[in-house]
Amino acid sequence: MTLTIRQGIPPRSSLGTVIPPRAQATIPIQTIEPIMAKCDQGYLCESCGLEVTSIVDSDLYLRFVIGQLDAERLHLSPERHLRCNPSLSQYIADARFDPVVVEGDFDHRQLDPEFVARQFDRITRGYQRLWTINESPEPISLLDYPIPDDDNDTAPTAPQAR
Repeated sequence: MTLTIRQGIPPRSSLGTVIPPRAQATIPIQTIEPIMAKCDQGYLCESCGLEVTSIVDSDLYLRFVIGQLDAERLHLSPERHLRCNPSLSQYIADARFDPVVVEGDFDHRQLDPEFVARQFDRITRGYQRLWTINESPEPISLLDYPIPDDDNDTAPTAPQAR
């Protein structure tokens, strides 16, 4: 197997030395260090460091789908597993997701009931939308991922603890 080098990217040998230009036309693949591109790696969870392998496990895409994140910021924002962000995932009420319990100030049981009801509705709908996207036989445009926002409030303010 061989690899053709593109101009402007200095290749390195397995020892880390730059391969001279005269040898760059075609090089056996074994002489180049394997470097995985970030896009080939997938998103790594900011909390646990493991790869987030599915959109239905993605805190990043859930935040995008529910309107907490703009499409322009999607590739710049940190990723987490839903379980690694319990303050958000505690509001998912779906049989496909085991409930998350949060203790302390962000425990939904300590917050305003109206706010909690809106959060459960919006975040659960967002989670269900992730499943729809994941199971769709046809590609869905990224711009069509978000759910409709019923109350035009894309960034709700955090409620005060009771």
